[in-house]
Amino acid sequence: MLLEEAARFTWLTQDLHDEEAFVRRSTQYFDEFRKKQNAIAAFASNGVALAAATRLLKTPDNVVEGPETIIKGRQPLPSIDKMLLLMGTPYPEPGWLPVTYSLLSQVTHSTPVGVVHMTRYRGRSVRPRDLP
Repeated sequence: MLLEEAARFTWLTQDLHDEEAFVRRSTQYFDEFRKKQNAIAAFASNGVALAAATRLLKTPDNVVEGPETIIKGRQPLPSIDKMLLLMGTPYPEPGWLPVTYSLLSQVTHSTPVGVVHMTRYRGRSVRPRDLP
């Protein structure tokens, strides 16, 4: 999760000298996270009281919220791989971040590869959740 957020922040702030591009990326970034109303509606349509769903997703008073409307023709954020490549640009091997992210995802998310890497065989016994 932190690697994803770092990649998003790197993408967002990649060229602070171009104010117009920064405003465009900022709008694109915040539009992605203005889907709160959809989440509230999904909770409410699945049995969660509307007031409880609204309270659950309410931001603290010290957070400044922008407009709730999403611009028409909104561009989605670039893929996480593209943002990770951008983040890896200063390094001699910029492709290592997407590979690292992919490997970490195998263990973080329940995938067959992740399960294999979280199981150890000692003698004749299986020890789950034991990283080799």
